[in-house]
Amino acid sequence: MALPTFVAGPLTAAALNAALQDAVSTAQAGMAPASGSPNYAPASGSPNYAPASGSPNYAPASGSPNYAPAANYVINPMTAAGDLVIGGASGAPTRLAAGANGLFLSLVAGVPTWASIQRFSNLVSFSAGASGNWTVPAGISLVKATLLGGGGGGDASGTGCGGSAPYIVAMITVTPGNAMPYAVGAGGANAANGGSTSFAGFVSGGGTYSNTVGSGLGGTVTLGTGAAWSLPGQKSHLSIDATHGAGGDSPLGTGAGYYAPALGLGAGGAYGNGATAGTGGILILEY
Repeated sequence: MALPTFVAGPLTAAALNAALQDAVSTAQAGMAPASGSPNYAPASGSPNYAPASGSPNYAPASGSPNYAPAANYVINPMTAAGDLVIGGASGAPTRLAAGANGLFLSLVAGVPTWASIQRFSNLVSFSAGASGNWTVPAGISLVKATLLGGGGGGDASGTGCGGSAPYIVAMITVTPGNAMPYAVGAGGANAANGGSTSFAGFVSGGGTYSNTVGSGLGGTVTLGTGAAWSLPGQKSHLSIDATHGAGGDSPLGTGAGYYAPALGLGAGGAYGNGATAGTGGILILEY
């Protein structure tokens, strides 16, 4: 570093200050930062720090750091009050919007879905001979089904009688929008079996006809999937004497006698006096 040259004469304060500033400027011009130390480039009067290798790169956003999320960082998909987060495809966080008041969270085909609380306040019935498809209403996931087949017919000229159909009550899980086939059995005509009533795999078989007194059998029971209970169909029996039979009694009423028609749905028919036909069945759906 070169020292200032002094001239002869009086040493003034101004001359000394100028000489010192010249010396400092000369020293700074020859200085280099030590190895590994920051390189400070002043920006608008303050240092501009260049980050060391491997340190975070903060990009300010509205005055605060903007952090790039890590690979396993969970992004919140919720956008409104009451939202829930569920596992979507491959378990990805997915938004489930809040359901309407009174709904509860249910699983439909493994997917969380809002559903209504069923109060079984609706009823539909189908009478003997009806068939078709019943479409499950929106928001319905459970149906109570009552099935009764047709009673077996009696015999106008012989001694035969018909048995009655079984009575079935079932709780069946259903899917909204599905079309579910049904059929309701008619009562057996002269010397004929009664028709079966069916819904969702449950079948109340029609009562059978027999030309032997007391041998008309009750219909068979087929149970589908769901909680259920049933009462068996009844066989025909003797009426006023050993040669006159009566139709099998139904859970909903008596079978036909020699002098009287069947009184209950699904009851069997009897011999003679025109009281030959079994009564028809019914299907009742409550939801």
